[in-house]
Amino acid sequence: MGAYLETCLRYALRSKALGALLVVFALLMVAPAVIVPGEETISSASQADPVALFEGGERFNTRQAVADDSGLRGKREADAYRRLNSIADRLDGAAGEAERYDVLASYYEAKASCYEDGSLAPKYSTGYDSALDAQTNARRYRRLAEFGKAHGREERLWWTLPGETPAFVYLAGAVAFQPSGQLDARFYSLPLVLLAPQGLLHSNACLLWCVPAVLVAWRLARLCGWQRLVGQAPTGAIVSLALRLAAAALVLSAFALVACVPAVLVAGIRNGLGSLPYPVTLVRDDALIETTLGGILASQLVILVLTALVVAAVSELVSLAFDSPTLGAIAGTLFCLVPLLPAYGLQARAGGAVLAWLPQTYLNLRRVAGVPAETGDLSRELLFINDSSEAVESVIHGATPFRAALALGATVLACSLIALLVRHLRRPSLRARKSLTKGGAHVACD
Repeated sequence: MGAYLETCLRYALRSKALGALLVVFALLMVAPAVIVPGEETISSASQADPVALFEGGERFNTRQAVADDSGLRGKREADAYRRLNSIADRLDGAAGEAERYDVLASYYEAKASCYEDGSLAPKYSTGYDSALDAQTNARRYRRLAEFGKAHGREERLWWTLPGETPAFVYLAGAVAFQPSGQLDARFYSLPLVLLAPQGLLHSNACLLWCVPAVLVAWRLARLCGWQRLVGQAPTGAIVSLALRLAAAALVLSAFALVACVPAVLVAGIRNGLGSLPYPVTLVRDDALIETTLGGILASQLVILVLTALVVAAVSELVSLAFDSPTLGAIAGTLFCLVPLLPAYGLQARAGGAVLAWLPQTYLNLRRVAGVPAETGDLSRELLFINDSSEAVESVIHGATPFRAALALGATVLACSLIALLVRHLRRPSLRARKSLTKGGAHVACD
């Protein structure tokens, strides 16, 4: 059993195409950290800092409301704005990052309480300037403030440019090919071929991980065909299939980890490694989620492993059914391309509940695991057809990590069972073909 798995691993790794892909992926992930953005992008990113956004938005609006209360509903609303303004003024005396986020947290906690007691009315039920928005900001900034104070950190606790982020924070965004949710869109329009996938695929850029997954599945299907000695190894069908799926998962995991090395080195040398307990606050389906940087990285790795398993299972099924590893690879590719189909986008914009049960929905690392800089709802995405078109919002409710494991795991199990059934039904024909090879045909060695 160990020798069989070792053979699968060696054969899958001994691929020039996989080596070339490894170089490309390593460059894709490290590129945003090493490329110096233009002055316009740097200026735009500086304005995306939470404190800068607060100064130019919430604080400005609150001051305006206090200065001119003629448009307010009454004394309760005027008192609420004066209370908020007094909290915001404490920002001027804040000494460090932790204290500034402490002020922001206190401000949004007070704003959320004003929404609850009715002294203020939110403009929207969801999204910006809603009760949930205030609660999310309050919790996000409170956790950042507590983290900064507990670790004695005087440096930054939030980053808007990839080149400024610590290694682990950068990595969590780079693996999903979304280094920062706050970056100006022009950064991704740089005239570089290496950054093109981020501009073309946008939120589905992480589907690129399916490319090495398909290649590995194709290699393993070729290795274990009936013409090769490995395919005739005296190993049970269930065990051999399980070992091939395990090999696919191990190879893709190793591929991802090695591809991350340049990005981790560059970001780590520049800005340090960062901290895995770094707090991350996300929103999914209008519900608050509190996690950590380590939790996001672990979730991303689990999804990559499940991606390798499901692609290998689909490819294996088709390869066995048609005795063609190439057809299996094509089927695996088509399986992964489903989220890019127009019909998928239409279903998402229509709020199609069926998408929450499609395994392809969970090939999106951002949607399942999130990224540290994410400030919107993970169930909502803005899709851009081209640079001149307006954004189109799509929503997929119910895409939770638990459902991701359920949908992807069930797909792997179903494809594996059908593949074993196909293998059993085709066994007589395979025996006949093997007997022909003994009469003069050559059995390939590995």
